[in-house]
Amino acid sequence: YKCPHFSWRDEPEEVEINLPVDPTITAQDVNVVFKTEKLQVYLDGKKDLDLNLFNKISTGDSMWCMPKVTTFDSKSMDSQKNLQITLVKQYSSKWRQLEIGIGQASSYEFKDGTTGVLFQLTIPNDIFFDARDITVVTEENSMKITLKTQDYVTIDPLFADIEPSISEWELKYKDTGEKAICVYLQKKNPNISWTQIAKPQEDEPHLTPEEKAARDAKWAEMVQ
Repeated sequence: YKCPHFSWRDEPEEVEINLPVDPTITAQDVNVVFKTEKLQVYLDGKKDLDLNLFNKISTGDSMWCMPKVTTFDSKSMDSQKNLQITLVKQYSSKWRQLEIGIGQASSYEFKDGTTGVLFQLTIPNDIFFDARDITVVTEENSMKITLKTQDYVTIDPLFADIEPSISEWELKYKDTGEKAICVYLQKKNPNISWTQIAKPQEDEPHLTPEEKAARDAKWAEMVQ
């Protein structure tokens, strides 16, 4: 996998990162900080890499090195060094990406009720976390789920307004062994039937006047 200024490779027990550095950089200029779920690289005192890792690593076993061999970039006609970083996994599982981020959920579902809506977000088995890693922030017309300090899912705007102070969440274990973040959203207006979790875009220039009129009529029926 190639990223803006480095590449990485997933192996069964570890992850290999190859970071090109300026030829003038020496080992004394390098500071690599291994944390259970984070990697930071400082070059000559300046932060060059700051990653929230996809899964947990063994900080004591992870390592880095800078081979003395300098490679030659035929495109730029410049020589370059490479900082090689080995992240040893705590769990032997496939890393689909290097960082945890938005949109990794395998699936979600929601159920509309009389007074509220149940939103259930299923997390892939290869992401290891517990309830302490989760933050759910609900506002009158939006919801954000943060996993391991990273924004995981943001829904803004929601289909309709909610009561944030009454809404709540919990972590459940499904029969499949997967974990699910279950969020109960208390409706502000119980008369509105939710047909989806997010509100459709109101600005739809591609619609004809007749289609817009039909859309508005449908919304009017929902709030009656």
